[in-house]
Amino acid sequence: REDKSTCVAGTDISCLRDYKSGVVKELKSGKVYKTDLPVSDVLYYELELSEGQTENEFLAIHIAQKYGGRVKIPATDLNKLDELSPEQRHIRDAAYVDLFENDAYGKLSIQRDLIVETMDADIRNKLRQSENPGLVIIDYAGYIKSVPQSKYDRRLEKPTVIEEAYEIVRAITHDFHVAVVMIN
Repeated sequence: REDKSTCVAGTDISCLRDYKSGVVKELKSGKVYKTDLPVSDVLYYELELSEGQTENEFLAIHIAQKYGGRVKIPATDLNKLDELSPEQRHIRDAAYVDLFENDAYGKLSIQRDLIVETMDADIRNKLRQSENPGLVIIDYAGYIKSVPQSKYDRRLEKPTVIEEAYEIVRAITHDFHVAVVMIN
């Protein structure tokens, strides 16, 4: 939000959309207007960290933002709940409700495994179950697995897995009108 960049990798940025505040700013004209977009759900495939570690990363960021940086509980401390003070535990629990149980920010669903052979159906089913799908994040595409679905199928090589995953998410963005971030 504080970054004032006007281009990314040599490509000009035409507008900035801040989903948290619901504001769009056109960079050339300076015009600012509301997005009128509802809060949306996020489907997050974290293929490197455990689900608990991922939750704690989100909680640490949320706590720092919610309290304007006055309260910070590092994710590494959140991994040791029994060592938190009662005040820290209360703050952590409130942040957990905000992110994972309350609709104020949209729902955050963290998934651990992604298999390229079943990826399309899995993501589509989760998006259909979501009340308000808006974003799919896949972190880290290099860890998407290939698991043959029958004894006659071959395991795909890593470059093919990533190519297949790219084609799948491209179709999903078109069919569901959701943003997809796939980190590799």
